[in-house]
Order: sequence, then C-alpha cells, then structure tokens
Amino acid sequence: MLSHSIRQKIKLRLVSQQTTKRAFNFGSTDYNDAIHSQSKNPASKINPKLRPQLPTPNFDQLRRATISYIDGFNPQVWYDEPIVSIVNGQRMGDSKPTVDTVDAFGNKNGSMKYATDQELGNIIRHVANIRPKSTDYREPIRMIENILFEEYSGELIGNQALDFWKQDGVTEIEESLLANPVEWAMNDDLLQAEIDGKIKINRAPAFVGCVSNFSNFLDLFRKTLRNLELDVPVVVLSRTNTAQHCFRWFEILLDLVETRTKIPNGMLTFAAVHPDNIQHIFDSVSEDCPMYMTCSRDLAKLVKKGKSNVIASTGGPNTLVTNDLDGAKEAIRVSGAIENSGQCTAMRHVVVGNSEGLNGESVESIFDSVDVVSNPSNSLRDGKFAGIFESAPFFSALPRDYTTHPKVDMAYKLNKPGDLPAKDLEEHWRRVVVDFSQREDKGKIVPNSTFTDDLCNWLVANQPISVAVNDDGNSELFKYVWERSGGVVYTKGNDMVSHPALTCQARPQEGEIFGEFPVRRDLRKYSKFPVIVPSPTPAYNASYNQAYLLRKGGESLPDYVRNYIASCTNPEFRGYMMEIGEYLIDATASGPRHGCGERTVLWGLQRPPVDGAPTIFRVKDDEKLFDDLSVKLLPFFMTNARKSAVVVVEGGDKNGALAKKLKAAGVTDKMSVEFTKFDKKAEAFNVAKIRENCEDPIEFCMVGQFVSLYLCVGHVKSTLGGDKNFVSFMSDSEKWLRVNKS
Repeated sequence: MLSHSIRQKIKLRLVSQQTTKRAFNFGSTDYNDAIHSQSKNPASKINPKLRPQLPTPNFDQLRRATISYIDGFNPQVWYDEPIVSIVNGQRMGDSKPTVDTVDAFGNKNGSMKYATDQELGNIIRHVANIRPKSTDYREPIRMIENILFEEYSGELIGNQALDFWKQDGVTEIEESLLANPVEWAMNDDLLQAEIDGKIKINRAPAFVGCVSNFSNFLDLFRKTLRNLELDVPVVVLSRTNTAQHCFRWFEILLDLVETRTKIPNGMLTFAAVHPDNIQHIFDSVSEDCPMYMTCSRDLAKLVKKGKSNVIASTGGPNTLVTNDLDGAKEAIRVSGAIENSGQCTAMRHVVVGNSEGLNGESVESIFDSVDVVSNPSNSLRDGKFAGIFESAPFFSALPRDYTTHPKVDMAYKLNKPGDLPAKDLEEHWRRVVVDFSQREDKGKIVPNSTFTDDLCNWLVANQPISVAVNDDGNSELFKYVWERSGGVVYTKGNDMVSHPALTCQARPQEGEIFGEFPVRRDLRKYSKFPVIVPSPTPAYNASYNQAYLLRKGGESLPDYVRNYIASCTNPEFRGYMMEIGEYLIDATASGPRHGCGERTVLWGLQRPPVDGAPTIFRVKDDEKLFDDLSVKLLPFFMTNARKSAVVVVEGGDKNGALAKKLKAAGVTDKMSVEFTKFDKKAEAFNVAKIRENCEDPIEFCMVGQFVSLYLCVGHVKSTLGGDKNFVSFMSDSEKWLRVNKS
C-alpha cells in the first residue's frame, strides 16, 4: 500500500502530464515560468518573430528624446488636427463643431469633434458587423511594439507629459520593455489552448477606456495590443480630460498597422463620443463585447449598472503604517506626492504608532521639503517624480476637516486618536491629501491588539491597492496585517534610510503581482472579475469548450475531491470542477512562489483574511441549486480556506434533499453549514448568492479568473534583496492557500 504522501506526489505528476500549459491562469507553474523565463532570457529560443528583441532600457536616452520632443512641440497641432472618430481607417468629424479638450488640471490644450448621430450609427454598425477570422497577429503586433519603443518612445512619453503632466513617463516605458514579454508568453499559451480545442477566445470587439497615468504600460497599451494580436478588434473610447495623448498614441498605432502590416485597419476603431452616448453604443452591440477600464470606483459602478461585461481596475486608499514618524518622513513624502498624487499607488492614509509627536506641525514638516515643480518638462530634466506642481488649482474647495499646508498645495487631516477614516474615503485624484490615524493611547502599533484588528478590518472594508509597513525592520506586525486583510500589494520596510517601504513599489514582471481590486463583498458592482497584472487580457473574455470539459476524468485529484465532484449531476460542471481542482493543486503544491527582482518577493494564491469575517454562500433550500453551489464552493472545500466559508441554507430543512446532497458530498462534515435565515447585517468578507438566474452564473471562464472571484491573490515583499529571514518567516503563514489532504 502506497503512503498518502507518495500517492499525492504521483497525482501531482499526473496533473502536470495531462493538462495544457496554463500561463494564462494566475499562480500556475506555467504562469510562474513565464515570469522567471523572461527575467533570465528575454530573447526566448522559440520562434524569434514571436519574441522580438526589444531595445534595452536606457533611462538617460529616453529622457533626452522626450525633452527634445517637448522642446520642439507645437501646441497648435492639437487644435488644427482635432480628435475625431476613426472607423476602417477613415477619419470622421468634418462638419461637427469642435469642443475644447483639457489637460489633467483643466487647462485647454486642443480640440475634439464628437461623433454626430450619423457617425455614431456608423461606429455601432461597424462594431456589430466586424467578423474576425481567428487570425494569428502576434508577429506583426510584436514587431509594431518594437517599432514603438525604438522610434516613438520620446513622442509617447512627451505627449503623456504634456497632457497628463506626468513627471516620469520614462520609468513606465522602461518597465514596459521588461514586462511585455511576460504577457507575450501568457497570450501564447492562451492561443495554444484554443488551437488544442480546450478553450474559446471570444472575439467580440473589445472596448478600451483610455487611462492617463499608465497609458504606455499597464493600461491602454497592453489592453489594446494583447487583444489585437489574438485577433480581437479594439474600440478605443475618448476621454473627457487628458484625451489628447491617448488619441495621438492611437494615430501612431493605426499608421503602423496600415503601413507595416496586413492587419485590416477595421480592427482598430477610435470612438470620439460624448459620454452621454457611450451607453447607447453598449446597448446597441452584443453583451459579449467586453469593456476594459481603469477608473474610480464611482465611474466603474456607473458603467457596470448599464453593462455586465465590464472588466474594471479601480483605485483604493493606499496605506502606510509606521511606528517611527520621524524615520518615515521620506517614505511618507514620496508615497504621498508621487506624480502629484497621480499614480494609482500614491499614499492616501498613514497610520502612526508611538504618536506623541503627531500634530499639525510635524505633518507639515514632512512636506516642507517636497519638490515644487513648474511643469513636467522640468521634472524630466531634473529627474523628479514626486513633486507638487506650483500652478495646479487644487484646493478651491477644501474637503471638510482638512487643513491646507501653508507652503505647498497639499492637505491633511488628523483623525481623532483611536479613529480610522470613514469608509469609502475619497482619493482626491491628483491632489496630495493625506489622513493620519493613531491609537487612542498614542502607543506603538503591535500585532494582536484592538486597534490593529480595527485597522485590518478597515483595510478589508476599503481595499487599498497597496499597504506598506515600516516597523524598524521587524516582520511581525507586517505579517499580522497582511494575514488579516485582503489586498494585493504588501511591502515590508527595513532600514528607513536605504530600504524604506513605500506604497508606490510594484514591478509585476518580477513577481510583484499587481491589482486594483474593488472591495471584495461589492466586487460585482464594479467588475466582472478582478484584474491581475501580469495577465493576458483576452483571457478575461474566454471560456472552456464543452467537449473538453466533458472529456475530463479527474484521475489526478484526491479521492475526497473526486467524491465531491461526483455529487454534481451536471457533466459540464463536473469537468469544470476537475479543471479547477487541477489548477488549485498545481498553483499551491510548492507553497508561495518566489519573485525574481532586486527585492525579496513571495506571491501566489491566498485564503481570505485569517480570523476574519467569512465568505457566506447563501442558497435556497432547493436541490436543483446544488450543482451551482458545488462549483463555487470547491475552492474553499478542497483548501485551507474551508474555515473561511459558511454555507447558509435559507429556510432550510436539515433532513431535506439539499441537506442530503451536502452530506453526501462531504460538505456538512468538513465545513460550516447553517440552516437558518440569512442575516443581512452579518459581517462577511464576501457573499455569494446561489439562485436561479443569479448575478454570476457559471460561464466556464478561465479557472484563474474564477478562483480570483473568491480567494485572495497578490504578493508580499521585503525591500531587501536576498532576505532569507523574510522568506522563512512569511512562507509558513496559514494565509497562503494550500490543498487539504482529506
């Protein structure tokens, strides 16, 4: 008789032998390989046309090219050549009066012609009728990427600086050069899975909402090109501000497509439309068309009300924790002022321990020495990236209870000792606004204390993108906060002079996984899925083929999981659960993954917050709902997230048909099951409603996307390289997701 451990090792080998490459699923072995292989050998040995050698990043050269472009820029061009809609390569807007465009601070900087009713109809007909032929455009699109970086970097950075007032667009290009090959590998696996008959990429045209602060890297660039290369048409939507540089980027791309490739120009559409007409477009085309956007939570929520297939990245009140206010001054100043609070990881909230010295004078002293800059061109010349612009008209309407700095354009609030900011803290985009919180007794912030637990609950309720902890190099507080919250980016500081933790530190291509998630319980109000970086964009609108799911046997899964799956009557659901199970085993078998950059990084799938509120599965006492419940419950049932979930059978009979199904599947014996009325006031990390015609039906999306709806993902890092103590201390945490033995 083989021991359990030996049988499990054999089963793990079977998983790796029987399944397709899964670089498109977060945390999988192939996803990990995509990150590490690019860091070691960017010029892969596979088809060189699929892995063109991108130029080596040269910061000084890029900066000089950008400054030269800005110095020679003629601002009249953006008036004389207004933003217009472009369909099938044809420019519209010949007769429509122009409207002014504005930069990040409301200054007029050009003109735009919104589409007329007739032109709007042309856009809608084009989107509704375009029929891609599943052509592989990876080679020409990646060739274009190379040209963009080689020949247009200065113009791209320059336009962004002039329009958005970005101080350091050079670093974005530099990181893009390193990060794009990682997502190439992920897209390659996605396409191969389709060729193998396992998945289907939905090629309905994808709408992309332009974003300003990362248009050359994390947003407009990657969402557009990763879709195009897999033959997904793209419609880029205009903006109400900072629209110019996004349109000029589109023009460059379209010109390269038309002059350097055989890609039909109808694959690229620019829709210069009034915001009031966007919903009309959505209503007039297939719901299969996804909308990719990065924006405020309020805007994402508004768009999601009118369109279900929205894939949104939203902001969050990034938080820095320190027990040494004086030592953390530089970290606070840089984190708060980066890009004039125009970067998504800019700090919004500081939590101070040992806070006897926390007062208005000490806060103002932090920002007394902040760089005050006149324009982005000078920031580039001087190598500045965390300056406050001297001419930005921010505080015409000062938020209540906030105090303005007497010398620079920033504001702050000292919360009452013991209090944390109110829920839904306004971010004040492009305004340096900071809340300061402290313990009621002004003492040290330590693990396992009422205030720290309140802080962790606040982090769960507000979902910042990034949390940074500076505690004199110690890891205990950092680990405690991370384990009991559900964010994506966590940074532990060390020496406050040379290696502090900032909120604005994340290099996704090195395993520093990034994501701007809404609050988990409310996620479906904002987005269909959370967006993880890196990831292949077309995967968010792909699904498994029925025939592939029906062929699956699940031989490699543990017996208790196979028994659980066998309780489901729907054969497609069973196949999908086998795919989920194989993925969870693969993604967790080695414990947390390791990063590959200068900092020490651990990343991977995680359970919901330790000792936190549960994920509640609400299900009516109806046997027919068991199959749907079994799929959504599986990531908890087969992992250490079991203790984080509760099944509430509403109006349930403990001896009824559904109860018997739960018993037969092993759920009742292994998890918390309650037969009671659901308490709407009950604290919950997440609530999944199992109903007929529910808000999140099983659509056989990629299992990485599916699992991210319920479990946590992300990374933790030490600012020190080679920090073996950090790795040892953090690796054994119960927060990392692990598959149960039985």
